[in-house]
Amino acid sequence: DRLVSASLRRPPRKVDPQARGQEMIEVDVDLERLLKIVRRIQPVCPSNGLKPILETIRLVAKDNQLIVSGTNLVAFVEGKCSAKDKNPGEICVEAAVFRKSLESMSGDEISVYAQSNSLVVEGDTSVFRFPSVDASIFPDFPFPDDLIACKVMSGVILDLYKMVSPSVADHEDYRSGSLHGILWKISGGVLEMQATDDKSFVAVKGLAPFQNDGQSETTVVPE
Repeated sequence: DRLVSASLRRPPRKVDPQARGQEMIEVDVDLERLLKIVRRIQPVCPSNGLKPILETIRLVAKDNQLIVSGTNLVAFVEGKCSAKDKNPGEICVEAAVFRKSLESMSGDEISVYAQSNSLVVEGDTSVFRFPSVDASIFPDFPFPDDLIACKVMSGVILDLYKMVSPSVADHEDYRSGSLHGILWKISGGVLEMQATDDKSFVAVKGLAPFQNDGQSETTVVPE
């Protein structure tokens, strides 16, 4: 089985500093905060078996933070929470099994560490061990260095999306990937969303204050 639970009587922890190079990691983290992040990220990870690395989430421990990320190569999601970083490092583990294990655990704080090419998660009453995956093959996020930032109220984004999403092309009818997304354009303190199904076109706008340096940027976001 890929998921193993142990009793309270467990051997002393032995973190292997040489285990799989970059996968050396040891961190103590709040269970509730980590589970909240994993629940948000795990649905993004596909489970069709076509590319196993995409079925995993990446855990990175550094600067007293635990950074959790996942992707299906269309959407990239990342979450962070404070943690006691005892050994920096990164490791990948299957997302669905990891989430299920966290949901079955109790207590306030858990320990996450690498041991013998595995990831061990230790709580108050249980221990789980997962096969680990080399984090160096996890896809890099395609974020440019010159990001243009703005702040938009979540209600504004939701209202714009509701108005524009009916015009996004049906995946079964169109092969052009760009038609299946919504064009976001940020310019002059305004966020504009555009969509088309090659028959009709819709564009809606909302306020996006605090834009950096008055720059303009566009990107296509999958629907």
